[in-house]
Amino acid sequence: MTRHRHMTEARFKRARDHISSFPGERLDLATLSRIAALSPSHFHRRFRTLFGMSLHRFTQLTRLKHAAFHLAHGTHPITRIALECGFETPDGFARAFRRCFGTTPSRFRRQQDWRVWRKPLAELTIAENRYQRRRFEPRDVTIRFFPATPIALMMHQGPAERVSETVQHFISWRKRNGLSPDRAATYTIFFDDPAETPPESLRIGLAAGVLRALPAQGDAVTLRTLPAGRCAMLRLVGRADTIEDAALFLYRDWLPTSGERLRDFPLFCQRVAFYPQVPETRAVVDLYLPLEGAST
Repeated sequence: MTRHRHMTEARFKRARDHISSFPGERLDLATLSRIAALSPSHFHRRFRTLFGMSLHRFTQLTRLKHAAFHLAHGTHPITRIALECGFETPDGFARAFRRCFGTTPSRFRRQQDWRVWRKPLAELTIAENRYQRRRFEPRDVTIRFFPATPIALMMHQGPAERVSETVQHFISWRKRNGLSPDRAATYTIFFDDPAETPPESLRIGLAAGVLRALPAQGDAVTLRTLPAGRCAMLRLVGRADTIEDAALFLYRDWLPTSGERLRDFPLFCQRVAFYPQVPETRAVVDLYLPLEGAST
């Protein structure tokens, strides 16, 4: 019975991930039920039960999420974004966007207010993360020597759910300084444990690798160095929400049996490939846990 349930969940997860990866494709019931290898009636009925919303709503919210990110991060015309995100006409896209976010696509592009974005898509995040929990094993961890890496660092201090606002400031700064993700590596440094730190004191560092001198940065961005040293590295493929599970595995499960000791530097990650440059299901994050000891 358990095996049958896992197989059914895997089929629905495959269809859900297809929607997330290809929002511009034809995503009708017949197509998605075929991907899941289930009858259309069974697929339609069970989708709501498993993911907490109708297939139509999940598809619509996914398309709007993709559109919002491309409006914020890209330069394509709004008409092109509408069509590439699966909307048949720009007017239909504008109406759906306004109903969801309370603003027009053009106004959102000029001034991204991620507070209006967060609430409507909270239920989508829940649906996306169902059945996403991954089990890690010691063999997934490798010991790497991480070289000293100069970075430009912007600090976020405050609740984790508001980090997207700091991310937008950091993206704008990167654009002004020619440090796009394809030219400069992207890092996140987790200075505090959210389970032990009051939300208003939580610190998260957003960083880009720098290979040249930069103008004076002021208080918002400082030039630092990720220190050289041994690290336990765990690669994650898929949505970045799994970072919390992966970090817990490294600290709670892997470290006590590894014979290793922690170095005095916080957990950090490199975002090798990330949304919206690639579909969320194909994002790649390398998580690094700094360790004591000389390199070999």
